[in-house]
Amino acid sequence: MTCLVCHVCGLSEPENLMLVCDACERGYHTTCCTPPLTHIPDGRWICQLCVRCVLCSTRGGPGVTWSTNYDVCSRCEAACPQRCTVCDVPVPTASLPKGQRLVCPCARRRKVHDRSWG
Repeated sequence: MTCLVCHVCGLSEPENLMLVCDACERGYHTTCCTPPLTHIPDGRWICQLCVRCVLCSTRGGPGVTWSTNYDVCSRCEAACPQRCTVCDVPVPTASLPKGQRLVCPCARRRKVHDRSWG
């Protein structure tokens, strides 16, 4: 059996805080992630090296920082500080004219939102 170690700190303990990236199978402690995670996320998890921003397609790597959900790079998060109340993807804060609809940036879900986004 192989012992999984954290890609950041090189330690295997504490094991109960260890995440495994679903893309590359590297291990990360929740506290070693940038930014640190407060809990082990449910479902699929992608590490900071494999992640891709859902808005600008920036890939992870040295010097790139991420939102706490690891779905948006910090540059896009600063430009879109509001998150959709339906799918939790950041949305532009520019106001839409009444009745205008916007397709959410999360193309995987194809949600359509109006100006009442949260």
